Amino acid sequence: MNNFKLGNDFDNLVSPLSDVELLNLFIQSCSQTKINGTPVPMFPP
Repeated sequence: MNNFKLGNDFDNLVSPLSDVELLNLFIQSCSQTKINGTPVPMFPP
């Protein structure tokens, strides 16, 4: 989540998105997170 800039810019970015799109964006961002160089697996369906 370090790539996200919280604040008005973030609110303006996500405000047009629906809840489903926002959830997909959150899952996608989490799936790209790496711990100790190892990609973190995505959440189970």
